[in-house]
Amino acid sequence: MAATRRNFLLLVTIENLYAFYNSATVLFGIVFFYKIFQNIILAILPLVIAHLAYAALVKYAAILCGKVGTKLTLYLSVLFFAISPVPVLLYQQSQNNLYLLFWFIVVYVAKLFFHVPNIYMYGQITNHDQRGSQVSLKRITITITQVITPLITGILLANWGFLSVVVVATLAIALSIGPISMLPDIRFEVSTRLRDMVRNRSIRKLWLLNLTTELHASGANRIWTIFLFLAVSQSYTDLGVLLTLTTAVAVVALYIFGKILDHRDRDTSFRNTSILIFFSNILRGLPGFPVVISDTYNKIAEGTHFTATEVINFDLMTDGLVDTEKDELVVAREIGIDTAIAISYIIAALLVVLVGYQVTFVIMGFAVLLLSRKFR
Repeated sequence: MAATRRNFLLLVTIENLYAFYNSATVLFGIVFFYKIFQNIILAILPLVIAHLAYAALVKYAAILCGKVGTKLTLYLSVLFFAISPVPVLLYQQSQNNLYLLFWFIVVYVAKLFFHVPNIYMYGQITNHDQRGSQVSLKRITITITQVITPLITGILLANWGFLSVVVVATLAIALSIGPISMLPDIRFEVSTRLRDMVRNRSIRKLWLLNLTTELHASGANRIWTIFLFLAVSQSYTDLGVLLTLTTAVAVVALYIFGKILDHRDRDTSFRNTSILIFFSNILRGLPGFPVVISDTYNKIAEGTHFTATEVINFDLMTDGLVDTEKDELVVAREIGIDTAIAISYIIAALLVVLVGYQVTFVIMGFAVLLLSRKFR
C-alpha cells in the first residue's frame, strides 16, 4: 500500500510539471499565434493538425512503450520536451513560421511518449472505491499549478517573448527526471485494431464521454482564452493575473467533489456537472456580463466536470478488465480524446467566424448538455 501511495504521488508530481509546460505553452501559445496571424482559423489550425497526427500515431507509441517499458518512454518524452526551445529560438531569429510548425511536431512527439505510460500507470495504481478522491487530489494539485502558471507566463511573454516561456517550461518538465527514476518499469503488449475498438461498447462510451468534455474543455475554452485576451486590451500580464485569480477559486470545490464521487453514481455526476458547464457557457455568451465572474464560475464547473470525466475514464479502462485488455482501452482513449479535441477546435473556430464569440459559447454549451444526456 505504501508503495502504491508513493507511486501515485510520483505520478502526480510528474503530471504537475507537465501541466506547467502544457498550460504555459498551449494556453498562451494560442494567443501568441492569434497575435501573429490575426485569424482564429490559422491560430487553431496547427493544434488541429497536431492532435489528428497524435491520434493516428498513438497506437505505435503504445507498442513502443510496451516493448521498452514505461520508464524509458517517459525519459524519451522529457528528451523531446528538452529540445523544444530550439525551433522557437530559430523562429525568433528568422520569423519563419515553419519553425513554429517544427516546434509543434517536437512537442507532440513528446506528448506521444508522455501520455501512454502515464495513463497506463495511473490505471494500475488507483482503485475504484477511492478513485474519486485520488483523481480530485491530482486535479487540486494541477489546479494550484494552473493558478501559478498564467501569472508567470503572462509576465514572461510581456517582457521576454514566447521563447522565455518555452525555456522556463522546459526547465520545469526536466525536473520530472527525478520522480521518473523512482517509478517502477512496466512492460505490456499492445494488440488492438480500430475495427475491434468500434465494436467495443466501453470504448464507444469512452469516446462519447471525451467528445462531450472536450467540446468545452478544448473548443470553448481555447476560444474563451482569445476572447479574454481581447477583453483585457491584449495585455499578456493582465490576462495572466485574471486567470490566476479565477483558477484559485476552484480548489475547494474540487476537494469536496472528489469525496462525493467516491460514494455517488459517477455517470449521474457527469451528467449533472454537464449542466454546470451549460450555464457556464450561457454566462460567457451574455453581452456585457463581467468576465471575472463568468471565468470564476467556469473554473468551478470545469474542475468538477473534468474530475468526473477522468474518474469514469479510469473506471472504463481498468475495472473488471484483465491486463491484456487495459492497453487497448488506453490506446482507444488517446485516439478518442485527441480526435475529439481536433473536432472541438474546428467547430469552435468555424462558429466564431460565422456567428461571433458569444453565440459560439451558447451553442457549445447546448452541445455539451445534449451529448451528456446520451451518456449512459
